[in-house]
Amino acid sequence: MAWGETKVVRGGGGYLALVPDHYLSTPRPVPELALDVVMLSVLPEGTPPEAIEMLRKVCGACGLEVDREAALMPIAGPTALAAALRDLDAAPAYVVVYGLSPAQVGSAWSAAAYAWLADGPTHWCFVEAPAIIAADPQRKRRLWDCLQRIPAERAADPAA
Repeated sequence: MAWGETKVVRGGGGYLALVPDHYLSTPRPVPELALDVVMLSVLPEGTPPEAIEMLRKVCGACGLEVDREAALMPIAGPTALAAALRDLDAAPAYVVVYGLSPAQVGSAWSAAAYAWLADGPTHWCFVEAPAIIAADPQRKRRLWDCLQRIPAERAADPAA
């Protein structure tokens, strides 16, 4: 089914409703996340390569093995990512969402930028788009300060 198409959903009381597909879809890579992914970085599709390289360096600086413990997930539009991660047997402990709102990942959360919020075992952080962060040293500093939680908590938990 293509982006923007609708699906028929049976609701309570026997009624049928047309629901935009993007509220029901999940990004294809979600079920394929490796069990050892600690941090998932969600970013808008079309993020410039230099901004993606910055994110890879940030993951490495957090002590995460890029492409094993850290994964990048570009998304094209609103998804049900929050619900999809709740359904995984081993969801990532940290999800950093770049340049997207909570609604765009299927949540009604009210989230302050660069602040962590918990949803079950997963902690979420919403920040500006990678290209905006890469161009501003103060934003890079805020991101780094925020992400320091990851190596600190991993060091405190030998099982991590």
